[in-house]
Amino acid sequence: MPDAAIKSILQGIKSKNGGVKRSCIYFAGNYKIKEPSECLVEELTSLDDGELCSMVIWSLYEIGNESCCKELQEIVKNHDSAELKNFCSYLHKIREYEMAIAKNNL
Repeated sequence: MPDAAIKSILQGIKSKNGGVKRSCIYFAGNYKIKEPSECLVEELTSLDDGELCSMVIWSLYEIGNESCCKELQEIVKNHDSAELKNFCSYLHKIREYEMAIAKNNL
């Protein structure tokens, strides 16, 4: 992905405009763009909006690099919101299921 596009996504994730922020969070996960992972984790720790937190968590899950997976595990262990903990746990179970299927198809 071009550097300009990544820069735009990073700026959008930090945007005060809710629509821009949501779109950039979505695109980072949908296209599995690894560069904004750290930015997404920072946003997750500063957000109060449960729906937006869920979008960030989904994007981190979709990106799927090691640091993202560790962050999701930390949320399951330490976050105040039971809803977000359950969502992360659900995504983790999906990941385990996908890995088991991939292992059996080898």
